[in-house]
Amino acid sequence: MENPLDDAETLRIDMNSNIYEIGRKTNSLDEIEGQFISLIKVSKEILPKILDFYYGLDRKGNYDGMDFNNMFMTTFLQLLINAGYLVRAVKINGGWLEIDTIADLNTYNKEQNILVID
Repeated sequence: MENPLDDAETLRIDMNSNIYEIGRKTNSLDEIEGQFISLIKVSKEILPKILDFYYGLDRKGNYDGMDFNNMFMTTFLQLLINAGYLVRAVKINGGWLEIDTIADLNTYNKEQNILVID
């Protein structure tokens, strides 16, 4: 990818590791303090409240340019944050690999000197 900001989204975290902004388009690396890896843990105590919140959303609403059924997870997380829910980040350094395309997989395999035989 020539310009990493073409696909970048904000992720802003306070000093207590609470996320206060996620999933917004950005033109600045300064607004990116990490990357959302799409892994979420929800405690059983809060789950009923989150489900009530979800089911209470307008099914005909517009959610960052998407309809309800196609809303991005980061949009939903930002809605929770805006409603006063604490969404905490867990920081990891390394140990994570995102593969979205066959080209990503091929790049990873090449960098790791892995031979894949089809």
